[in-house]
Amino acid sequence: MTNKDNTVEDLEQFIAPPAAENLNLEARNLDFYYGTHQTLFNVSLPVERNKITALIGPSGCGKSTLLRILNRIYALYPQQYAVGRVLLDGKDILTDHDTLTRLKERGDNVTLDPLGDDISQIRARIGMVFQKPTPFPMSIYDNVAYGVRLHFNKSRQELDHIVERSLHRAALWDEVKDKLKESGLSLSGGQQQRLCVARGLAVEPEVLLLDEPASALDPVSTARLEETLMELKKDLSIVIVTHNLQQAARISDYTGFMYLGNMIEFCSTDRLFARPKTRRARDYLTGRFG
Repeated sequence: MTNKDNTVEDLEQFIAPPAAENLNLEARNLDFYYGTHQTLFNVSLPVERNKITALIGPSGCGKSTLLRILNRIYALYPQQYAVGRVLLDGKDILTDHDTLTRLKERGDNVTLDPLGDDISQIRARIGMVFQKPTPFPMSIYDNVAYGVRLHFNKSRQELDHIVERSLHRAALWDEVKDKLKESGLSLSGGQQQRLCVARGLAVEPEVLLLDEPASALDPVSTARLEETLMELKKDLSIVIVTHNLQQAARISDYTGFMYLGNMIEFCSTDRLFARPKTRRARDYLTGRFG
């Protein structure tokens, strides 16, 4: 870059992670590439159990890319790859054979964890909800049951219980209990997003990732979704990407501020919003750039 003040080497950083024994998901020293173009640089992210972690920063800073690494959605695209480690309850879920080779080329000393090769299991344990609601073109019931049928062998009675419980947890049951056979596409935008949350919850994930889940929702639907997430964190860990700073301040326990593919500042949300340590974070939070 021509402006020296914006180069990666000049970025001031401040990281204050939670205690290691409280983490159930952790990204360590991640680099990410679209072909030969590197977009993440040595990014680490600690995710504490039963807490909400928010990722904020200007568009294009790498927030959504980081989220896609955590459950390996990027692996659907052959030209994209990550180098680093992602630990779920201490087990490395990122290191498949290709990643292991790249880690060794980078100089990291790691061994292969078999879980890294089981992507379907990883995505069941780390669910994801996208920016735009993505209900499947099938009934509300079948939307929620889809992942369960894919991963488990359940009876109809067990499925009924799972569907109802998941819709309850997503705060949607009372609104759809009398129309479970209707298409998920018939629901409002806010309801569709909570249906996607219910679909993710049905397979009992340990972590739920959300990529700007309220960006297309009205204020009432956004508030309902936030209430749902606050309730859900009693049972699982949540990582949410948001451009809504007020939302991050309202619902998250920890916040990471990203810029130019780097994790610039990470600490408790109260601390970051009240006393940011880095100039970039202060400028972003006060609206001086975005």
